[in-house]
Parts: sequence; structure tokens; C-alpha cells
Amino acid sequence: MNMIAIIVAAAFAQWLFFAVWLLLAPGKSKTPMLISSGVLFAAWLAAFLPPLLAEKGAVKAPTEAATIAARSHGSCASVQAGDTASSVAKKLGSPDEKLNDESVRGPGATTWVYRDTRCAVHIIDNEVDFVE
Repeated sequence: MNMIAIIVAAAFAQWLFFAVWLLLAPGKSKTPMLISSGVLFAAWLAAFLPPLLAEKGAVKAPTEAATIAARSHGSCASVQAGDTASSVAKKLGSPDEKLNDESVRGPGATTWVYRDTRCAVHIIDNEVDFVE
């Protein structure tokens, strides 16, 4: 029997003791029973909450990895200044994010961000200005 099961069993035993004690002596204070219930609740949480949280984390990790793998793009080294936006889309696929840069670089300016390749393609009027 592992240590967590022993702790939960002991917490339950002390709670049961106070429950029976309260039933046999109804005029007694209920404070020990309330404290006993709190101890049982804490032991129960300590026993079952960490495995439950670990299980959720284990399920979440492969899902995130599958999402990243599904979004893999080509190499940004294949994109050159002067390429059209449609050729960039063919080479790298659709970007993870399109940023509007018109307020900084002028009308028609956008930046296509590819997170998995850590690449940003700066486009003005559907033509690649530069790649970083």
C-alpha cells in the first residue's frame, strides 16, 4: 500500500471516529467534526488532485505538438526580395499571422509571420520587400 493511500485512510479513520463520537454524544461541540472534515478534504485533495492535473498536462502536450507539426512551413531561404505574395504562399504556405504595417511602412505594407521557422516576410503591394 502506498503512502498516499495510507494518509487518506488515516484521514478517513479520524473523520469516522469524530462522526461516531458526535452521533453518540449529540450535545457535544461540532468543532472537532468540522476540523476533522477539513483534514479529510485536504488529504483527499493531496491524494487525487496532482495525478488529475498531471493527466491533463499529459493529454495537452501531444495535442500542441501535433498542432505545431501540422503547421510546418517551408524554408524562408527560398524566398527572395522581389518575389510575389502568391509565390511566397506557394513556397511557405499560409502564414501564422498577417500584420498590417501600413502605419509604419506605408500603404499596402504587410508582414507575414511564420512562427515555426521564425521568419517574417515583409511585403509591399504584393511584392516581397525583404525577409528576416
